[in-house]
Amino acid sequence: AQPICPISRLEQIRSPAPPGAQVARLYPRCDRRRWPLYFNATSAQVGEISLPEASRVIVLGPEVSTRVPVVTWLDGNLREGWIEAQAFHSNPDCPVKGPLLGIEAFLQEAQFVLTLSKLMGTSSSLEFNQLVVRTEMQVQALRNLSQSHRRSEVEMALQNLNVELTTQFSTTQTTRVAHLNQLAIQLFRVHNPRVYKAAPGIRAADETLIVPLSMTWFKDHPELAQYFKDHFVTSDFDNRIVGGQTGEGIFNVALWNPIAPLQDTFSQYLGKFRALDRFIKSKGSNSTKNSPEAHWLHEQVDKNFEGVKRLIFIHAATWSGSSPKDLPWLDHVNVDQSIGGLPTSKLYSVLMHELSVNGITYLFFPSDSHQPAGYSFHLWNCAKEHGLVGVPRDPDSISQLMAIYPPMSLIYLAQEVQALEAALIRR
Repeated sequence: AQPICPISRLEQIRSPAPPGAQVARLYPRCDRRRWPLYFNATSAQVGEISLPEASRVIVLGPEVSTRVPVVTWLDGNLREGWIEAQAFHSNPDCPVKGPLLGIEAFLQEAQFVLTLSKLMGTSSSLEFNQLVVRTEMQVQALRNLSQSHRRSEVEMALQNLNVELTTQFSTTQTTRVAHLNQLAIQLFRVHNPRVYKAAPGIRAADETLIVPLSMTWFKDHPELAQYFKDHFVTSDFDNRIVGGQTGEGIFNVALWNPIAPLQDTFSQYLGKFRALDRFIKSKGSNSTKNSPEAHWLHEQVDKNFEGVKRLIFIHAATWSGSSPKDLPWLDHVNVDQSIGGLPTSKLYSVLMHELSVNGITYLFFPSDSHQPAGYSFHLWNCAKEHGLVGVPRDPDSISQLMAIYPPMSLIYLAQEVQALEAALIRR
């Protein structure tokens, strides 16, 4: 049978969310048992399906008779049913404390990410496919450990990793320049694909410059604020530093297009950066000259932007303090890629997205990583009205239903299992 509610990218982008719908995780039960899925809102009959604590579920509507309708992914399939509303609230009388984490939920969601990534990545880069295989082997090793006498060690390692990632992803721990540099190093350590088949030694990191210059930095220094207004906000310049909710990117199209465009924004930006560096040296205040951004800029100009063919910019909303768990989407990018309850980063997700979509080919991911919230809301409405029978079962639709982009989650997962593996080896 044909699905009732296929995604129409042109028509469904503005679909509203069903009332009460959200991405959520299950709190632990006091007795640590799994949460049962009921057939409907009032029946005492329990289905064969139960969910571990910290499971990621899509709540499809408000509470009815102490239960809420949900869909989720478990044991290789989409599941639907009703679950007790108390599963989404902390019980002050419950002795189980701590963050919403769980090794069972982590392993279930890891398998979801791997399964969908394989289905979506068959025509992707060799490095992406190798990353899937390598990560799948590490996840299986972790699963084996969790089913052995070392389960408590695995659970403790997961708790410790939660603390480490929370600190690592915090944008208040260090300067913006240092934070972006740290995230880029981590990202390219996990996934740094070749750019050209004819030149396998050239990787994405070799050609990419992630720009830490933000509107906040310009505004914090009066002479820079005026300079930005005079030289960046002009009718003949495509300003990428401001104007969006996530980020932007540009690449040197002249390398692929023998007839270079009349307005070569990439070359213009390099010229703007050189001029800005000269201005700071000659007229900048000591505060401006000593800022991490000014030091970064001088270093890049001094190196003459050697090898750079792609510029990535990060917009103000991406730097804001809200968690991806509170705001799963930024513009058309799904930034909440959490697996098993571990934290994710808006900045890290946006960085991956911009690296993927700004180039001649999809270097990082096998498909377009734009995921407007309206696509997911459309499928949530469909599942609420018709049940899962109405939802298409292609990888893209399943991903949209669960409000996650598996190839992006794979990068998070690879980093997480590497850290867990290292921690458990040390024990």
